[in-house]
Amino acid sequence: MSLMSLFQLDSPMKGEDDFLADFLNSDTDSPVSTTSERIFTLTRVGYEPLDYFMPTPQSALTYSIFTNYTTLLEPYAPMDLVVFDSSTESGYDETNKYSYVACPLEGQSTGGGCTTGTSGSLSSVFSCSAFDEYEIKVTTLDQHGDEIDGSTVTGYGLCMYVRREIRDLTESDLGKTMDSMYALWSTLQEDGEQKYGMQFKNSTYFASAHDFNAAWQDADHIHEGLGFLPQHIKITNAFEKSMQAVDRSVSLPYWDFTIDYAQNLTIFESPIFSADMFGTLVQPTDHYWGWTYKNDKIVDAAIPDGRWKQAPADVNYQYPDLQNGFGYIRGPWNMNPSPYITRFTSYTLSLPSCLDYYAWATDKEFLDFMAIAAYGPHASTHGVIGSVYGCDLMDPLLADGIIRDAESQLSICKKWGFYLKELYRANYILPRTDDCSAGELTKDTIDCGFTCNADTYDSLITELPSVISSQYVPEQMDEAAWSKWRDFVCEGDAFRVFVGDHLESGSPADPSFWPIHPTQERLLQAKLIGGGFDSTYWPSDARAEYVCDKSQCYESDYGSKDYYAECCYGHYENDQLLDFESGDKSKGIGPTNGQTMADTNPLSPEYAMPYVYQHFMWTHCEDEDFEKMFTTSSTTDNENLAGVVVNPRSSTKEKKSSSKKSSSKKSSSKKSSSKKSDYKL
Repeated sequence: MSLMSLFQLDSPMKGEDDFLADFLNSDTDSPVSTTSERIFTLTRVGYEPLDYFMPTPQSALTYSIFTNYTTLLEPYAPMDLVVFDSSTESGYDETNKYSYVACPLEGQSTGGGCTTGTSGSLSSVFSCSAFDEYEIKVTTLDQHGDEIDGSTVTGYGLCMYVRREIRDLTESDLGKTMDSMYALWSTLQEDGEQKYGMQFKNSTYFASAHDFNAAWQDADHIHEGLGFLPQHIKITNAFEKSMQAVDRSVSLPYWDFTIDYAQNLTIFESPIFSADMFGTLVQPTDHYWGWTYKNDKIVDAAIPDGRWKQAPADVNYQYPDLQNGFGYIRGPWNMNPSPYITRFTSYTLSLPSCLDYYAWATDKEFLDFMAIAAYGPHASTHGVIGSVYGCDLMDPLLADGIIRDAESQLSICKKWGFYLKELYRANYILPRTDDCSAGELTKDTIDCGFTCNADTYDSLITELPSVISSQYVPEQMDEAAWSKWRDFVCEGDAFRVFVGDHLESGSPADPSFWPIHPTQERLLQAKLIGGGFDSTYWPSDARAEYVCDKSQCYESDYGSKDYYAECCYGHYENDQLLDFESGDKSKGIGPTNGQTMADTNPLSPEYAMPYVYQHFMWTHCEDEDFEKMFTTSSTTDNENLAGVVVNPRSSTKEKKSSSKKSSSKKSSSKKSSSKKSDYKL
């Protein structure tokens, strides 16, 4: 099965030109509500009824498609009938008995017939697909179990998956969810297709998809621009479909890391990193300097326990142009030689906070909201888990006087992976790929490095001051001082300082990657329900307006740096993912960004995602009232946001200089010809 089929959504959609128009023109002035009386609902066993279907919901934020429904029916999961009674302390009728019959409406995809059940007895399971509809009749029973005439009420159910915060899963559901995820790592692709069907894709498939779209020299086509959110929604949804090929009853949970921050938990204390979930995190010997050669072994950064204990790093067999020095699916600039998935987790970064998310949610400009997404509300999560190894190799640079102080050394080291990526993208360095060896993974046995471009070797000295922040080096840095930095990069230990897997282009190899991005989509949906944006214009010319961080890039096909279409491809409205299945960078695959944004709009009557989020409440955020902000369509409160750096980049409205090259050439050539959503990777 191809990417196109894995991306296929379950509801009929409009022509492509209508997608973003619907997204932009949706009435987002106030939350959708329903006036129908709530008498009963069904709930997944082990959970309270969804707030959306309570007689008096705690939150006014809901999906427009729920208006005419009494309940959701979660596919292949045990469901119990709940009848409401406001006169009881619990709010439920726990005295009377009820029978029910739920029948799919005519023309539904479900192959099953009617489902019957009785309250308080054996739970029912619905073999349904997303968007299947059911008519549900509930009848009161007398003390003998006979139906009471005239007591029948009728409601309607909608089949949908529910994404819950991972800590809210029951023990049974958590186990099934983790098992279904682990099957993607423990099963070869061919074996998985035979066992689970053609919708199954293993973890290497998804690590390759991300790497192929993020590791090219010209640009990062899924980060550092307006396409970050929709591109990651596409990949995440395809991953979830593969999980469901293993177990049709599960959905991908989200990890709301603002809960950890609010509870003053360090990343090492988060329940997410336990043997039952994604494996515990190994602490470095020195909490300040993190993982160093003098104190810590590289192999000790492997996952130490749980399902993914010592899970191996994926090898890059598909893309010779994206080779890592040691052959793994890792960025060409990241010379991590470990044969395992690695986490050089440290204390020096914090997870995003409630205030970070509140600040992001208050942005009324669509372009600013989209541009910010990859940074404050997201980046530090990957950074704190992946982090860096080998900061002690910069000790000689500090001793030579070309680093300001020890604190600056640590700051440079934490950003080192990004610095090397910038030099790679600007064509100053290329990885050695033909003669690298790692031996026993010690400083003396790791042999690899970068080849510095002979044509730009001299100009590298003038480029380095624009890469390494001036606040980290002495004020008086002459050419001789910067030449020492060049020597460190070209002939020295620069390659021996590398980042963990969470912090580079092969990051989906780490299973804890996957519950991160649904957290952002959830806030996006709440934002759309609560008023949306003042402006929803998506630029088409990266020379004039912000589309991505680097609208000017080095393109090896042309052998020069300029404003090329490839520079911002992946971040325009009509862009797709690069076609990693065929390995053809000139082709796109799957839905466009604009289509994805329209599909996930919870106010749209054509909402097309096969899942919903369990609720839109952030009750753990004591000082940030998300409900009030969303339900009153409030603008940014500058006093509450004082001191918060929401967007580290320049303004999205900054104009770019003109150029002879078109910035939309390749974007238009990859426009999807499909008239339906393709959420089947």
